[in-house]
Amino acid sequence: MKLETSVRDFLENCEIEKGLSKKTIDNYLHYLNRFIDFSKDHNRNTVNQIDKYLIKEYRLYLNNPIGKIELEKITQNYHLIALRSYLKYLQKNDLIAFSAENITLAKTNPKEIEHLSLEEIENIFSQIKSDNKVGLRDRTLLELLFSTGLRISEIVNLNKNDVLIDEISLQGKGGKIRVVFISSRAREWLEKYLLSRTVNEPALFINYSKRSPQTRITPRSIQRN
Repeated sequence: MKLETSVRDFLENCEIEKGLSKKTIDNYLHYLNRFIDFSKDHNRNTVNQIDKYLIKEYRLYLNNPIGKIELEKITQNYHLIALRSYLKYLQKNDLIAFSAENITLAKTNPKEIEHLSLEEIENIFSQIKSDNKVGLRDRTLLELLFSTGLRISEIVNLNKNDVLIDEISLQGKGGKIRVVFISSRAREWLEKYLLSRTVNEPALFINYSKRSPQTRITPRSIQRN
């Protein structure tokens, strides 16, 4: 069976049998498309060609800069979570011999937040009412955090001109520029949010409180929300 066909069957199973939301399924598709593209580049086009060597090379690929894009450990793990769910589906249907249990998540800094499942993340997103400017800002901010793996301190320091079509440029220590990837879904929310902005403030995310209106949002403001 071709990889594209098996991924489509897996996503249909997620929708029909598991009842996952469309947004969760879209996330799975986003991550698995990267795996498919990588596999094809290594002349692996069918499910029976998935083995430990391909998985090992894919993990190395995720752990190294993809073009100009450097994936954070958290983002790498979201790719692996989606891949593991997909492989479990293949195993259950006797389509593959490689065990999904062989895939372990990348170790992250102990100070980083514990990993949530895609369903848990979607549940958090669903609690935000995005029909007002504050909710739209908060949803966009969370989408970027989830998509890029940036720290809150990095998110609040972003300016509008730091954000390109599908990437963000960050200046690190020593003036070194780091580029991170923005998912298509996060980009859609970002476009909605920017269209709602009515003030000429360079900061990407601004404060709407009465105490400090239209100023750059602070990490403490995010924690309170």
